[in-house]
Amino acid sequence: MESANLNIIRTVLKVDPSVDEEKCVLCSFSETKASAISNHRTTIESFGLDYAQQEAVISCIATRECGHRNAINLVWGPPGTGKTKTVASLLYLLFKMKCRTLTCAPTNIAVFGIIKRVMQLLQDGLEYETYGLGDIVLFGNGKRMGIDDHEDLFDVFLDNRVAALGSSLSPDHGWKNHILSMVSFLEDPEEQYREYLGKEKEYKEHNTDDVEVEEKARITSINDQGLDKNRKSKLRKTFVHQTLKDNEKISNDEKNSQMRSVGNANKVNSAVSIQNEGEARNKQDGSWTFEEFVINKFKRIQEQLTFCLTSLYTYLPTSFLPLEVVKDMIRVLEMLQTLGTLFRTVATFKRSKEILYGVEIVTRNNGRHFRNMYATKTESIKILKSLSERISLPNITDIRSFCLKGACLIFCTASSSSKLYTEGMIPLEMVVIDEAAQLKECESIIPLQLPGIRHAILIGDEKQLPAMVQSKISEKADFGRSLFERLVIIGHKKHLLNVQYRMHPAISLFPNREFYENKIMDGPNVKEAMYEKRFLKGNIFGSYSFINISSGKEEYDNKHSTRNMAEVYVIAEIVANLYKESVASRQKVSVGCISPYKAQVFAIQQKLGQKYSTDVNSYFSVNVRSVDGFQGCEEDVVIISTVRGNGSGLVGFLSSRQRANVALTRARFCLWILGNATTLVNSGSIWKQLVIDSKARGCFFDVHEDKSLTQAILSATIEVGQIETLLSMDSPLFETAKWKVLFSEDFSKSLARIKDAMIREEVISLLVKLSSGWRMSGKHNIFYNNGGNSSELLEIYSVKYLKLIWTVDILLENSTYYQVLKIWDIIPGYQIPKLAKDIDILFDVYTVNMMNRCKCKRVERNLTLPMTWLIDGSDDSIDKNLARQLAPMSFRKMQEFKSQVVSDSNNVKLKEEIEDSYQMKIRCPCGSSLQTETMIQCEDKRCRTWQHVSCVIIPEKPIEGGAPPNPPETFYCELCRLSRADPFWEMIENPLYPVKLAFTGVPADGRNIEQRIEKTFQLTTAAKQDYDLQAWCMLLNDKVQFRMQWPQHADLQVNGIPVHCIDRTGSQLLGANGRDYGAIITQCSRDGINKILLGGLDARVFCLGVRLVKRRTFQQILNMIPKEPDGEIFEDALARVRRCVGGRTATENADSDPDLEAVVTDFVPVNLRCPLSGSRIKVAGRFKPCVHMGCFDLEVFLEMNQRSRKWQCPICLKNYSLEDVVIDPYFNRITSQLLTCGEKVAEVEIKPDGSWGTKADGDVGHWYLPDGSLIESLDI
Repeated sequence: MESANLNIIRTVLKVDPSVDEEKCVLCSFSETKASAISNHRTTIESFGLDYAQQEAVISCIATRECGHRNAINLVWGPPGTGKTKTVASLLYLLFKMKCRTLTCAPTNIAVFGIIKRVMQLLQDGLEYETYGLGDIVLFGNGKRMGIDDHEDLFDVFLDNRVAALGSSLSPDHGWKNHILSMVSFLEDPEEQYREYLGKEKEYKEHNTDDVEVEEKARITSINDQGLDKNRKSKLRKTFVHQTLKDNEKISNDEKNSQMRSVGNANKVNSAVSIQNEGEARNKQDGSWTFEEFVINKFKRIQEQLTFCLTSLYTYLPTSFLPLEVVKDMIRVLEMLQTLGTLFRTVATFKRSKEILYGVEIVTRNNGRHFRNMYATKTESIKILKSLSERISLPNITDIRSFCLKGACLIFCTASSSSKLYTEGMIPLEMVVIDEAAQLKECESIIPLQLPGIRHAILIGDEKQLPAMVQSKISEKADFGRSLFERLVIIGHKKHLLNVQYRMHPAISLFPNREFYENKIMDGPNVKEAMYEKRFLKGNIFGSYSFINISSGKEEYDNKHSTRNMAEVYVIAEIVANLYKESVASRQKVSVGCISPYKAQVFAIQQKLGQKYSTDVNSYFSVNVRSVDGFQGCEEDVVIISTVRGNGSGLVGFLSSRQRANVALTRARFCLWILGNATTLVNSGSIWKQLVIDSKARGCFFDVHEDKSLTQAILSATIEVGQIETLLSMDSPLFETAKWKVLFSEDFSKSLARIKDAMIREEVISLLVKLSSGWRMSGKHNIFYNNGGNSSELLEIYSVKYLKLIWTVDILLENSTYYQVLKIWDIIPGYQIPKLAKDIDILFDVYTVNMMNRCKCKRVERNLTLPMTWLIDGSDDSIDKNLARQLAPMSFRKMQEFKSQVVSDSNNVKLKEEIEDSYQMKIRCPCGSSLQTETMIQCEDKRCRTWQHVSCVIIPEKPIEGGAPPNPPETFYCELCRLSRADPFWEMIENPLYPVKLAFTGVPADGRNIEQRIEKTFQLTTAAKQDYDLQAWCMLLNDKVQFRMQWPQHADLQVNGIPVHCIDRTGSQLLGANGRDYGAIITQCSRDGINKILLGGLDARVFCLGVRLVKRRTFQQILNMIPKEPDGEIFEDALARVRRCVGGRTATENADSDPDLEAVVTDFVPVNLRCPLSGSRIKVAGRFKPCVHMGCFDLEVFLEMNQRSRKWQCPICLKNYSLEDVVIDPYFNRITSQLLTCGEKVAEVEIKPDGSWGTKADGDVGHWYLPDGSLIESLDI
């Protein structure tokens, strides 16, 4: 920057800590300070600042009052001390003092935070609507800033201001033109009406293009409402938005910023002109009457004039527009609003023209109003004429520079401030840098060099996050040091804001002591009883807790960032419980999840999914961000995931004190820290002190002290495949176990082979229950084994399709026998005979005493507890040796131990399998499992469920004689129909199988029959964590089998919470694409028993169900399409093509499908463009049952059905399902061979024998045999 202002830089270089920077040798600082207080006492007191905040503001104001020196003030704002409030108060005072000030921050978010606070103060203090906002400018790149998401900053954003003033200052169609138009209209409306009639006549004779009508539609209308303050703002913003859209259409290379603004302002006004000329066409049924013309013409001019005048007093700096002029502007706009109302009243009376011209016509009720109207009109004309002369503006050639020159407060990022410099710019006086500790020194110097700056105020906290420096070399060279930190290091005085108003005292205690030497006091608000909030039950969820997760292990993602899935699952469980409590107690809660590692942040976000809102203004919100992303933010509840879990105590950059400070100071009411206490203590970092402090204060808890969190740890362990850590008595799962549990090697291996996380979790849960003494009622050794001892001891519990095999065994410890649980294996049922044979090897060598001890039981209060025996007797020595040798054995070692024992496994059969083979699987929506005379079976080979014909086959009309309805050719049960209706959802489990809705009331007309169903279903936490819960409904006799459908006026409730289930009006039969969709009810569900209710007004028969589902990806659906040989063989496809192209015999045609294309010709042209996208087919797909040749692009078809779920052939429009989709091997060879050709080759000609040739631009290219071989000669 040439001619840079180096005054402040020199001041920085000359800072002497032994000299009081606040004292000036030429003036008394105390006098200056006293003067500042007296001049602004009332304003300062109105801010509600505490003593430290007031001192900081007054000190900065007093520094500005001293004109003898350049000065730098430091304001030290620790977390929650009202730093932003203090800065906003200071800027408001500088605004009132007309001190030209630049305010900077490192990021746009930080800039928004300050300017929004300033705007709140200003809007409360503005006396004349928005007059005064022209002295404030927000500068920057609108798209990068996301300004469209901040409507409250619309009036101060520079680009919007340039657009509005460009239109309002236009010489041809600006404010002056509209004032003259309004004066002319009010003085002689009859003359303008005659002109209107002339244009009407001309229009009828020479009809114009529709372009004018389109242009006319761009002009804003505010209906017939009065133009109050909010309506003026809406009108102004609408005009400006339109101008900004036009700006984007003009090339930046052709016109500079100013020409773009003015040019497009003329565009808007040219549209106004076009509308002016086309007024005669505003009424389609003939010409307007005089009264209608007056109302509509006045309304249009009023809107345009309102836009211009409000833009002038909103956007122009106050130095160019005196207050008296603004008062008249506001007054005349109010008078015009009154006139508009009176004009509409006058139009209802006869002799309205005389009334408009002031002829006194007195009626019983309205004479006074008519006289007021004439007086108001006369006064309005007078003020408008006065304004046209009194508004005196300079010749503005560059609106952008004009706005910046006249602004008192300018806001931008530090890096953007370099763009403010222009040759001969009006000097700035002061610069305020917020979050100064996050700016590198070189970044802070950018705004300090702008012309005229005499004073700088740096606000920040060097104890929080520093500037980001990627290079380690640069970091070691202190390249990331901020100017704020530099000045603090050399001893520059700083004003400490010493009262925090954010954190509960239990939260602020540790950071205050560790980072701020107990200099920060707790505000009175955080000491009140109402600040003691408990969002969850239990001491572990108090205001401040450290939750030890010792089982969590750190791992690395593919980007070498660290994550800890145990902590992820615990956070997900805590958030889910917070949501339930928030809904139950109707308490608004905002939750923040913080982690220093990006991989952990991503893992938490993935686990939480889209279940919770991120909008802090919503009733329940969850935001997951890194520590860096959370600086400056605060939430009601904050959960910190420290991630690191290793034996060496390595914590990486987690040891940063500044990051720790930020993370620990974001919470208002509750702060819960998750971590591995051993790792953190061994790290020797600030986190060691935190763990020690939490233990000393009684705030240290183990994750297993809470049952739901223990379950979350279990789920995480299973998810990441660390099951081996659970299979030991040292595992936290068995800390409170009544039984000791031993696991065989085979069980560990079998459990590791199970891929389904839900089954693994259910197995572990069953083991925990068994170790607690719980036993399933009844007998569970469900097989017999001739000659074997295993039938006496072996227990078999079912887990889905698997069987958990276990026995009671004997363990010798300290001269005492103990009963223990021995877990042998988890296997399919058909493997049990072999396992029983292997276990008999062990049992056959047990003594009678050993067997009897295994069989003994001690039952107390429905719990089976282990028994113990002291060694006493001669035979105990044998048992003792057996117990020692056999307890640790695997099956392989057992066979070596007693290889002479042979069992005949052919005699072993499962009773369960025998019984199942004679049973009929009945699952009907009526709920009955009884077999009746008329049953129908599902066609799906994997299902084969039987149902009652009378329940699921419902005729459209009653059948005479009560005969059963005719079954369809193919029948699928509701679950199989559902899986085909929406294959993008994978069904995991059915908590509620299909149930039929019951009719509860029949109206007289027989329509809109009321039906209703209320059911309960059970759900576990593990199920909700991994899957979505979906409620679905289906019409039983739907002609389109594979689709969901809800009844008319559907009312769905889950646990008393209404659920939106249809995107259509209640009376409409179906939603978009002729389909309804399932309702995700995960957030409404809870652990344990859930209640679901569905009601509707519909005469048709529906069924309701609930299922756990998992979303399939597009690629997974694509992989479900069979490959060419598996879907359709080439020979069948070729035969179909030959039939379609070459024709068939009369006999063949007699039995043909009416959709089959049968022609006799030399060749047939076939278009290879997809009927859905219009692009050439890449992979040719079709429905296998279709008999036509037409194909579609497979990926395009699947992408469209990902949204529509309408599995319909686009050629013949028949409905099928995904399992019917195949790749056409004949046409796919053609499209594959054409991949190297351009898009213009989109048609082939096919001969009756199946040979084909390409065709482009009317010419036939090469010919190929059906298998794709090139034909050398054309004589085929």
